[in-house]
Amino acid sequence: MGQYMIALNGFSDAVTKNMMLLRDRSWIDIPMMYQNGRRSLLTLEKGAAAMDMFPRVIENWNSKLTAEGD
Repeated sequence: MGQYMIALNGFSDAVTKNMMLLRDRSWIDIPMMYQNGRRSLLTLEKGAAAMDMFPRVIENWNSKLTAEGD
């Protein structure tokens, strides 16, 4: 079995853009790189439940980050 990691860029401009994309877009693109250097893109479409869920999840993340910063 291989190892898999999915992460978002931590720079503030990228965080702002990524949160907007996660909240507003109806799909998520996951770029992948294989051991041999080849690349591919996995695109997932969010259904209605996910479109409703993502804004709430992001709001929850933001409230936890704000609480940790206090």
